[in-house]
Amino acid sequence: FSDALDKQDAIGMQSIVTKHEAEVPDTVKRLLEAVAKPGISKEERESRFYLLERLATVYKDVTGEFDLLKSVKKASFESKLNPAVLSPATDGVHIVETISTEAVKNMFKPDNIVIKSGETVRWVNNDKTTHLLASVMTSIGKGGMFSPHVQPGESWEYTFNTPGEYFYICFIHKIMYGKVLVEE
Repeated sequence: FSDALDKQDAIGMQSIVTKHEAEVPDTVKRLLEAVAKPGISKEERESRFYLLERLATVYKDVTGEFDLLKSVKKASFESKLNPAVLSPATDGVHIVETISTEAVKNMFKPDNIVIKSGETVRWVNNDKTTHLLASVMTSIGKGGMFSPHVQPGESWEYTFNTPGEYFYICFIHKIMYGKVLVEE
């Protein structure tokens, strides 16, 4: 499959998936486990996720089943996040900052939080650039969160009333990833 992908041979990729359709879910599961292991460079991890996403997409096209692609997209997104933290709330508000350091530009801190239903998250822009937040990954989580432009020194709040996983990005800097897990 990877050879056909390298050659951009769509017919070859589809033929391989069709021929090995029953084996694809287990193969993807094993490859997801392998890509999650420590010691893999960021570039290699991204390359493997690209291959997995293409394989799962072709599988979806052949079978009509979306769950495998959903699991790959979710694992890929989560691989960009730090481990989830129970966010402390001050007066029911959880704070997420947008910051830049010499080592890393444009990041959410923390980028992966757990809160309770009905609580509010405030994003504080401590960067020198504007941000625009959106929970656009509705294929793997909840949608509905979409901020206005958050200028440097400003903040924006969103109250999460529905439990679930909210995967979000900065729509301007598509390298900024975050997640809010809302529990009952």
